[in-house]
Amino acid sequence: MTALLHIDNLHLTYHDSQQPVEALQGISLDVQQGQTVSVVGESGSGKSSLAHVILRTLPDSTTVTGTVLFQGRDVLDFTPKEITAYLGSDVGYIPQDPAVALNPVRKIGAQLIGVLRLRNRITKVQAKQQAIRLLTDAGLPHAETLLEKYPHQLSGGMLQRVLIAIVMALRPKLLIADEPTSALDVTVQRLVLDCLDRFISKTGSAMLLITHDLAVAAERSKRMVIMHHGTIVEQGETSALLDNPQDEYSKRLIRAVPSMDSERLLSSNPYVPDDEALLEVKHVRKAFPGNHSAPHVALDDVSFNIPDGRVLALVGESGSGKTTTARIVVGTEKPDSGYVQFKNTKYAGLNTRDSRPIRRKIQMVYQNPYASLDPRYSVQRLLDEALTASGNKDSATRRAQIHDLIADVSLPNTVFDQKPGDLSGGQCQRVAIARALAMKPDLMVLDEPTSALDVSVQNDILHLLHKVQVEHDMAYLLISHNLAVVRMLADEVIIIHDGLIVEQGETDQVLANPQHPYTRQLVSSIPRWHRHVNTPSPLA
Repeated sequence: MTALLHIDNLHLTYHDSQQPVEALQGISLDVQQGQTVSVVGESGSGKSSLAHVILRTLPDSTTVTGTVLFQGRDVLDFTPKEITAYLGSDVGYIPQDPAVALNPVRKIGAQLIGVLRLRNRITKVQAKQQAIRLLTDAGLPHAETLLEKYPHQLSGGMLQRVLIAIVMALRPKLLIADEPTSALDVTVQRLVLDCLDRFISKTGSAMLLITHDLAVAAERSKRMVIMHHGTIVEQGETSALLDNPQDEYSKRLIRAVPSMDSERLLSSNPYVPDDEALLEVKHVRKAFPGNHSAPHVALDDVSFNIPDGRVLALVGESGSGKTTTARIVVGTEKPDSGYVQFKNTKYAGLNTRDSRPIRRKIQMVYQNPYASLDPRYSVQRLLDEALTASGNKDSATRRAQIHDLIADVSLPNTVFDQKPGDLSGGQCQRVAIARALAMKPDLMVLDEPTSALDVSVQNDILHLLHKVQVEHDMAYLLISHNLAVVRMLADEVIIIHDGLIVEQGETDQVLANPQHPYTRQLVSSIPRWHRHVNTPSPLA
């Protein structure tokens, strides 16, 4: 069978820096009509560069060699006019951020109806009827109302489905979806992926699904391509590749992905009664002023305890109140009512000076390590500053402690004089953890500590956090939307939705037998796959 898309020995070199960068090296793959092929890899693997070659959207400062045949014609030889026709009818594109593909000053209806009338000789009324049908097919309720909305008035998941509706209007033979759900909550992710599946099933189109999420690729694609540093290291039928990977990088990547059957990394500390809790949050309420409307209640009667040396996870989607809770716990936000107590001292209402000793014992590790570290300072200065703030005034002692901290987070001594910009994301997050440890905290608040990292790095950081927690006998408040990560690390879990705690309990019990409808929806939305590759700890 002749492939819809046939790529052979594709090379791509970028020349926009002093040193040419070969982003793709000898790429060869086929996509058959009606087939979903996933392209999986970490940052810098060449996934998005491959998409831009197929789309002919590369800058002029590139060199491309090889063959990219679409229905037997070489895309690399297309004239500008042929490229316009090719992108308008043959190939559709769904980017990671739908906002960049939609006109912010035109209503959704105007944009969708415009595409329909450009594609078909129909009246405005007919186009509107088709637009409503397409939005409905994309899983969007109240489609007629949505036509009158501007992009900024819709959520990310709704925008992504609007963009899918627009692509459906073009009825392309090949759809390229570049990380279409990586910025979305898990329940919205499932809606978007279901929408894409329905489109492929209904039209017989093919899809090239570009993703870093192996679980999504496993659940949604027939064939899988694994890329690393611009090369394809392995490709084949998805289930066979995941069950029996041949390449060492593929094996490491598959081992690293947190899943609902991953090894659990639990603290050894037993449950402690409420009256001995390290941190106690009671009846906390927080509201923010509304924009020409009633105040937005971010938290409503939130109560929980964290025993010493235990890991409590706070799970919820965007806007659930997770981050507001974290800010109240670390003292950067004050509750409107209720209280927060640390070691039997209520501190939420204290002034900055009086609360400082407590805040030193509660440290936070942020999602983006680059944003949390001063880019002007070396690693040594960052850690020295933290040790000084903790009360250590002796420079010789601090130097020795910096060496200990670096060793604690498994970094080489070569990072001492480097600045955050010189480090990888994983190294930078290790520095952020070391800086928090310098304060000798009793409680560490982890705000999505691995979500900005590649899969293999994410796994290393999770094992590091477990090692640090056990060795230093600390408690963690883990803020996350990723239930697989939560299952690996947390003793107990709280599910929060629209500012309310809807369920809490032992992690295994809540995830295995969720009681609240929202928790059940979260658990059922997780992409499922079962691997047969051994999963040893990378730090073992």
